Amino acid sequence: GVRNLVQSTSGFLAFVLLPIWANAKSDYEGDNEGTTFALWMCFVLAIVSLVACIITKISMKNESAASAASSEQQSDQHTICKTMRAFARATTPKAPVGCEQWKLPFSFYFACIGIKSQYFAPFAFTAFSNKLYADKFGQTKAQASLQTGIISLIAGLLGPPMGGLSDKFGHRSASLVVACLVSAVGFAVLAIATGGSAAVWTASMLFAIQYGFGDTVAYISIRFIVGVSRAGIGYGIYGIIGNLTATIVPIIGGVLLDMTNGNELVCWYFFGLMVFGALCWFAVRILEGKRSLLELPADKIIETNDEDLQIAALSFVVSPQHGVEKQVSDKAE
Repeated sequence: GVRNLVQSTSGFLAFVLLPIWANAKSDYEGDNEGTTFALWMCFVLAIVSLVACIITKISMKNESAASAASSEQQSDQHTICKTMRAFARATTPKAPVGCEQWKLPFSFYFACIGIKSQYFAPFAFTAFSNKLYADKFGQTKAQASLQTGIISLIAGLLGPPMGGLSDKFGHRSASLVVACLVSAVGFAVLAIATGGSAAVWTASMLFAIQYGFGDTVAYISIRFIVGVSRAGIGYGIYGIIGNLTATIVPIIGGVLLDMTNGNELVCWYFFGLMVFGALCWFAVRILEGKRSLLELPADKIIETNDEDLQIAALSFVVSPQHGVEKQVSDKAE
């Protein structure tokens, strides 16, 4: 939720304030001073991002060093844990390696499409919204940009409370089904309306609600579905599927926009995409089940790594209530 707040506030600055500032730098039509200023500002933002990455790296390194120092102070416990883990690794199944670790759950691929659908309204649709708002609703370019920025700003403000609700109640895939349908209603409003600013504002508010919840909740679902040990692979594959989707969606939209009644066709096209996104999350709900990590509230989720699972398996094996102490002792010898 906090990440969404920072990201969306930055989006508001990029979509609204930076264009206004850049336009103020241009004295006449065709003056490139404003464009040059905007490009330099983007360069500065890239430098800020680089510095943030360096600070994060240093911070994580210092935290790891402090953690290591703390572990050395508790040498006895550290030695015992190390011995237990070595024994656990020898007595429990190995985690998937090689090609096996790339065999991800089928629900993950539906989730990839569902995650990308959260960004159709605030990002993919902006390729067409300026022209559509000008032609169909009589808005200026500045007004159209303001609509896009407002979506990001409101979505960012909604991110933290919506993330808190997700943590408290769970049911994330079912909630994302509803969120996608909320955005679909917004596109239907734009398709049906014949003019006026009320339709645009209504759709924008619906897009903001969907984006505020979807961007906060959807992206983290990858870790819940594929597990902590394969999260990197999951995010990498999502990157391929997501970027491919982000390339194809605007191309098809551009073809539709050039047809007769193109503005309405584009709106109905995005309506269909959001409905399809809702169906993908519904498929995830069915395949994962209502007791999966994705659906549980935060107080019922215990995230583990492979070593934690091995220790848990070891404690199960050596537990007196299972009457297998001698078997374990023989194995240890």
